Parts: sequence; C-alpha cells; structure tokens
Amino acid sequence: MERIIKDVKGRYRTIMVIVEGVYSQDGYISPLIEIEGITHSHGAFLMVDDARNVRRCF
Repeated sequence: MERIIKDVKGRYRTIMVIVEGVYSQDGYISPLIEIEGITHSHGAFLMVDDARNVRRCF
C-alpha cells in the first residue's frame, strides 16, 4: 500500500485509501493502526467500511 501511495502521490491532489474493518469472506481483521500510520504519513485520507463488524461484537 505504501508503494502505491508513493507512486500516485504526485499525480493526484487527494489520495483516499478505502478498506474494510472486517472482511466478510474470511473474517480477516484489517491492521487499522498500521494502515492509519501509513496513510497519515503521506497525507492520505483513510475510510474504513465497518458495516460487517457488528456481528464481531457478540
């Protein structure tokens, strides 16, 4: 992800990274702290789709 952000950084004014908090197919939980650190360090926005996380709370 960091390599991709670096590659596109000069071509776009705004970069937004969109991830899911929990992937429904396999239950993989995104490493959001690490992702936030990378996006923040490059001035990119981070959007997390967390709609499927409700079932993980129980």
